[in-house]
Amino acid sequence: MFCTTADGMGGIVHAIEARLAGVADVRTGATVTAVERTPDGWAVQLADEVIAADSVVIAAPAFAAAELLRGVDPALGDELAAIPFADTSVVAFVFPAGAVPPTAGLGYVVPASEGTPVVACSVASSKFPDLVGGDHQVVRVYVGRHGDGSQSLSDDETAAIAERHLAGTLGIHVPPMWRTVVRIPAAFPQYVVGHRDRVARIEALASRHPGLILTGASYTGIGIPDCIGAGWASADRAAEGLGTLDV
Repeated sequence: MFCTTADGMGGIVHAIEARLAGVADVRTGATVTAVERTPDGWAVQLADEVIAADSVVIAAPAFAAAELLRGVDPALGDELAAIPFADTSVVAFVFPAGAVPPTAGLGYVVPASEGTPVVACSVASSKFPDLVGGDHQVVRVYVGRHGDGSQSLSDDETAAIAERHLAGTLGIHVPPMWRTVVRIPAAFPQYVVGHRDRVARIEALASRHPGLILTGASYTGIGIPDCIGAGWASADRAAEGLGTLDV
């Protein structure tokens, strides 16, 4: 379940680029400012160019897709914008070897009923031992629940919450050798009560626009395997009626 590429998550992007070399025009660093319907299909507006397309796959987060599609279908834009997202802060610690007890396993998820802004703990040095030297252990603590206000805390305050959590749950009282705090706004879509019904409405509204495909973590799964599976399914849908694209 827990896998990564040897050169990190960017390796997936590089693999896609290599797979499409020679059969597709791959643009990087290009900002899409609008997506519009045309009599022949779709128009994708970049900063200095308009790309005509038979089919458009929008793999952006739901709130970004909403902004792109409001002019096409306001109702669809509203449904997409209604999917809430949680900000999070990742506090990464490096501890000396032996500081993290074996009982920590690969990590754990913390339910909201615990009353803490800590969402999860990941023991990266156990998940990916080939990426971490044997003389230290790496732990990542995720801080921030939807609407809890914890993202207004300073880095020191956020790190202190994470350290107290590790002391209380895993008994880690050794000062970290190093730590950093990384802020990730709108990191996780929230599958709140009624999410399935909302996704069904989104799919129904999108189906009114031939060639429009919505995919990504906002809808049916936030894990990397979920997104890869959704990507393949979206590619198959986009290829229908367009001939054969052997990639």
